[in-house]
Amino acid sequence: MIRYQVFDVPHKALRLALSNLLNLAAKTDFAVAQDISSLKNLMAEVFSLIKSHSHHEDDIAFPELDKLLPNATQHDREEHIKLHARLDALLVEVETVFKTVENGKDAAGIGRDLYTNLCVLHADMLNHMMEEERDTQPIIWLYMSDEELMSMEPRIMAALTPDMSMLWMKYILPTKTEKELVEMLKGMQQMAPPPVFEATMNLAETVLPASSWENLQMVFELADIA
Repeated sequence: MIRYQVFDVPHKALRLALSNLLNLAAKTDFAVAQDISSLKNLMAEVFSLIKSHSHHEDDIAFPELDKLLPNATQHDREEHIKLHARLDALLVEVETVFKTVENGKDAAGIGRDLYTNLCVLHADMLNHMMEEERDTQPIIWLYMSDEELMSMEPRIMAALTPDMSMLWMKYILPTKTEKELVEMLKGMQQMAPPPVFEATMNLAETVLPASSWENLQMVFELADIA
């Protein structure tokens, strides 16, 4: 039997977000302020997701394991501290590139350095998430039941602001199969306030392929009729 995948949902979302970020960085013209501004905004968005996820691990998930196996998550926590410092430094770096162009100076060199640093971040983040899935997750499974792990979900959801919740959905929805989307949205329709469900459906229309959205819309229109 497949155990509950502790990191599955957030890591899939982060992989998508990081890929989108690197793709935009690759196409950024570092002589155009608007291009750099768009990159800066997406960096801030993606980095906020990364920090959100690591805070959920450090503050909610990892303490439960550390109670059972002291210092089991120390390596992951130390990695998060280093990672957050890198993210902050990259935000300073992109701001420097933006101001250089605004001042009419050549930013090609420092823009290229920023792109390279984002490539390195992408590779390191993929490795960090894989380490958690490969090394930390089996330890969690050894000491905690699936029921205990699933009980953390409401605590994580409660820790999210409405805006951050919608930001996560922006990257979670496209990583789901159509069957998973239907199951997730049906649950949300039953449990969440109507405005939250409506906002999620509106978001789904913007982030899903047209065919997936049409199929999803048909399911919920039929459900409304029934």
